[in-house]
Amino acid sequence: MYLDSSGEPPFIRQVFEEFGPHAERAGAVLLTAFGYDYGPGNLAGGRSRCRLLGRPRPGCRSATSCAGTSRRGTSAGTRASVAGVLLEPGYAFRGGRIVTERSAAHVMSFEVDGKRRQGFSIGSSEQFGLPRLRLAGAGGAVAAPLTDVGVYLGWFGGATRLVQAASALGTPLGRLAGVRRILDAQARRIQRSRAQPSAVQAIRSDVVAVARDAGGRKLAAVHLTGGDPYSFTAPILAWAAGTAAAQGVRPAGALGPVEAFGLDSLESACAGAGFSREPAP
Repeated sequence: MYLDSSGEPPFIRQVFEEFGPHAERAGAVLLTAFGYDYGPGNLAGGRSRCRLLGRPRPGCRSATSCAGTSRRGTSAGTRASVAGVLLEPGYAFRGGRIVTERSAAHVMSFEVDGKRRQGFSIGSSEQFGLPRLRLAGAGGAVAAPLTDVGVYLGWFGGATRLVQAASALGTPLGRLAGVRRILDAQARRIQRSRAQPSAVQAIRSDVVAVARDAGGRKLAAVHLTGGDPYSFTAPILAWAAGTAAAQGVRPAGALGPVEAFGLDSLESACAGAGFSREPAP
């Protein structure tokens, strides 16, 4: 089994689309993006789909959006990684398939504790894993198939629109070798700064998943809350590795967290690592 905590969209897409079929034929399992990026988002998205069991009416499509926010600082390595991602091709799940689009192509707002928070679109593992889930409840009720999955990163707060504008300007310029060298050098400087998240104030992180019908009407929402994303990643990786070693993981191929372990086990593990579900409003 292969396990990592990578959050870079191009690599995640490569794992699912290129390496996944090879792993499936070989009987191997690939679990990428198995940290704060994007374990809680997969859990929240899966739980929001469970709330659609028996709804909407037959023939009505559903869509899920997930947003992650962190109210305090991020490390230098994370900031350098995000800066690089904005120049790489992104993707979304739209109309029942993966489509290529630039990162931060869209901005969406989510409600967290009564406040609206913005996030910009980003490729993740939810776009691959959530549409493949086959969820059924008591009495044979089946969750409606997903036609659209959007994932949004809310780390930048009020500067989200500026990030979107920078992506729109930077993506075509990033194809120029000279510009790419300058940006790579800037990313290295950010990494060398060794800046860490602020330890003065407690870090709070939120992950929200909203399921809507084809007309945009909200059908269900799930809110997870936790602390420092970095403190979450180590124990959730350790849990995944230990559980896989003890029990095995099936089926083979590139899997999302819910596909690999199931909603209940994943939710219990996330709670043990510091991310738990808020009561439904």
